[in-house]
Amino acid sequence: MADPISAQFGPSPVSVPVDHEMLQALLDNAFQGVMALRPVFGAQGSVVDLVWTVVNTGAERLLSRRRGTLIGGSFMPTVASWPVEDAIGRFLRVAETGDPDSFDLVVRLDGRPRVLAIRLSTFDDGVAVFAQDVTDRRADELRMRELEQRARRAEQRLIEALNASPDPFAVFDADDRLAVCNQTWADMSGLGEVPPL
Repeated sequence: MADPISAQFGPSPVSVPVDHEMLQALLDNAFQGVMALRPVFGAQGSVVDLVWTVVNTGAERLLSRRRGTLIGGSFMPTVASWPVEDAIGRFLRVAETGDPDSFDLVVRLDGRPRVLAIRLSTFDDGVAVFAQDVTDRRADELRMRELEQRARRAEQRLIEALNASPDPFAVFDADDRLAVCNQTWADMSGLGEVPPL
């Protein structure tokens, strides 16, 4: 796969040697789990396996595995245990097609269930895997949806009560314009028929 920067701007005029220790230190301090996999091709040229080549400290924590037990080995034993439909096939398809993929994975970390957002994409000739613990974010999103639903239900109950009330009800905005009223207030004020709140 061509480097998109080189494709857009041309090759770099400067060759920078790779400092592998610095790169590993940078990866180990990344906020999320970062992994790289190299494809293994079968006799027909299709990808039949992926081998771990990079596993940062964040990935070790999220996978509950030390990088030494992963690097150089097949990804299949680890990924096969994930409760994600066709997890192995998803990885292999990314390697074959170059199309990115993403999914949520629920794992147990420190004895508690955690939600990991997994993103797969290609780079050079391999597959990059990014894993981030999004448990708190997903819980916040769920709480927000629940609060929004409760607010809508409460608003609906209030509207129904105000529309059914024999007492007049009206709200005016900051410029003293009528913002909303019930039919009782409209009848009393001579407005005639008003749409329901």
